[in-house]
Amino acid sequence: MSEAIKFRFDFDRLAHGRQDLRVIEGGMAVPEQARAVTAHARPGWLRQLLPIFAEGRGLRVEVARPAAPSFARVLQEGLAGLFAAAAAGSGVSVVGWEHGFLVGSHGLLRMPLDAHLTLVAADLLPESLEMAAGYLRLLPAERTVLVLNGSLPRLERVLPVPAATTFRLPLLGASELASRARGVPASLGSPRFGRACFELALEACRRYRASLP
Repeated sequence: MSEAIKFRFDFDRLAHGRQDLRVIEGGMAVPEQARAVTAHARPGWLRQLLPIFAEGRGLRVEVARPAAPSFARVLQEGLAGLFAAAAAGSGVSVVGWEHGFLVGSHGLLRMPLDAHLTLVAADLLPESLEMAAGYLRLLPAERTVLVLNGSLPRLERVLPVPAATTFRLPLLGASELASRARGVPASLGSPRFGRACFELALEACRRYRASLP
């Protein structure tokens, strides 16, 4: 009589070998230079970001810099940093590159072909506004916002401010510059600038949700 063969299946070993498989629909690869955005401490006025992002469909924001390069950099760092701080611990990640950033759930390897929102940064100077107007003519109006460095209504009346959906952020000053000097985005180091960026972030989320099928 042959000896019985005992068979034992170890489910624990199977679990350790499990692979995270996801299907990501369409889109394009995230730029090679994209890097995770640092999540700084969330200020008390900033609510935590809920994981509203569909898998494989992150929020893509582009920032057009040529009309106001320095302001555009502060704007992009501020918005991306705001999302990263609000997303900490929620399962949402943020990656950024030279002219944009992506916010989404799980691994951020691909992004939509078109940005949900393009921000055209401009200073309240004639040459900056004229250059911004040129970009606005080339971009789809329904996915583009003009972002001004400063809210000065009397000055705007004598400047060639383009006709477009417009957000006005506080004029960059000592508080915002000091924050960046400490390595903290202006949106997190300056409450007035941060709250204005928060309104812009809400607009980006509204555009994202409206694009979902």
